Amino acid sequence: MKRLFLTVGMAAGLVSALIGLAGCEKVVEFKVDEVTPYVVLVSKPEADSMVRIKLSHSRFFLDGHSFRTIRNADVRLYANGRQTNRLSADDGEYFFDCLPQAGDTLDLQVLVPGYPMVQAGTRVPAEPDVEVLETAYDSLSQTCQVKVRIHDPQGKNYYRISFDGWVRKITNRYDQNGFIESDTTEPEFISLWFSTSDVVFTDATSVDFLLEQGETHASGKSLRFSDRLFDGKSYTMVFNLYLNNAYKDLLSDTSQYPYTVCVSALSGDRYLYDNTLEKADDEFAILSEPVQIYTNVQGGIGVFAASNNRKIKLKPVFRRIQ
Repeated sequence: MKRLFLTVGMAAGLVSALIGLAGCEKVVEFKVDEVTPYVVLVSKPEADSMVRIKLSHSRFFLDGHSFRTIRNADVRLYANGRQTNRLSADDGEYFFDCLPQAGDTLDLQVLVPGYPMVQAGTRVPAEPDVEVLETAYDSLSQTCQVKVRIHDPQGKNYYRISFDGWVRKITNRYDQNGFIESDTTEPEFISLWFSTSDVVFTDATSVDFLLEQGETHASGKSLRFSDRLFDGKSYTMVFNLYLNNAYKDLLSDTSQYPYTVCVSALSGDRYLYDNTLEKADDEFAILSEPVQIYTNVQGGIGVFAASNNRKIKLKPVFRRIQ
């Protein structure tokens, strides 16, 4: 979990700095009429999954209205040079009869009245070659440790990893005698909290690195990384999944309630887009400079970038983690 601490002196300095900035007021003329609208295209094709494309109009940041979807676009999707059939369109979402495979090249052309032609292309990465070496569950610390090995091919490659599992939510309540009782709900499939101290994920400027001794946390989300440190080699990483008492009965039957690790191979465009999008949404970046979100769309803004996912079921072994 990310934490941020301010001492009294730091807080006083921050307040003084903000007051000083408020006193140095400068009026800058901004010509709203020169703001150019764009077509916003967002599509993240996955191998063996139907291609979905979302279109909307760009919105000026001072406007109060929400994004307006584009329903009258002429959208054409080509797979390896051959045009595919559009199956349906619903409120700015366009679906195509296309289940892309590894190595397929996808090209997109979008025509919207009043806008220039929008074009984008992507290539579906190969399925990642990955294996789970060991999964150990420590009931004392309620932590599940997973060792994952990636066999990386030559060349620049980009990955994303996440963990999923079934959990029961526990709610506590008091009875008439004041005792706490626990109620469990039906199991639901969620993204699990996990962390790693692997150098692949180390960011010396991050809050995690400063406050957690180099431990990188993923609170119910995924972590992305490149093969910069292990290009063309096999590489093993260790992850810690944080569990609680609600997991114990589910761990006992992994066939009915499986835990899974999902490793995705990302195109370079998908990797850059997701990285900049996350940095732009960083809750601790209040005093940092704005981040420009990456785009690979010509004639518009957004992203058209593919990925290939592989999921592996985990079989926890109950023993103390050394």
